[in-house]
Amino acid sequence: MTKTITHALFSLLLLAVSSVAYSADTGSETVLSDNIRRAIITDSIVKREPATDLSNTTVSTDVRKVYLFTEVIGKAGTMITHRWFLDGKLEVEVVLKIGGNRWRTNSSKTLDPTMHLGSWQVEVVDEKNHAIALANFNYGE
Repeated sequence: MTKTITHALFSLLLLAVSSVAYSADTGSETVLSDNIRRAIITDSIVKREPATDLSNTTVSTDVRKVYLFTEVIGKAGTMITHRWFLDGKLEVEVVLKIGGNRWRTNSSKTLDPTMHLGSWQVEVVDEKNHAIALANFNYGE
């Protein structure tokens, strides 16, 4: 019995330590769910990975397309939605199917400096419409 309790406590301790490490490694995005490992604004995807992290930065007007890269864990067969907001106004929603238990996906937004300057937020929501990640950037300001 003592051995079982010790094993259970050790497992809980490992879970707590990994959660702290996980929170520290989320980068500049805001992860609101254990099912999201990363949600990163980038200007390109290379070999299914974000080439840069532009989250919480000002993106130059030389950049004409940005992506929200999202890594989802443990949600195979479900859907997530990327909602792109400019200055608080919804610009576009992109529904993405999650095909495996570790799934990397992305959506993109073409930017025009004559129409899209301002503060952007991309919200990731699950099938129940709960926010599970947020990423922000400013375009040209």
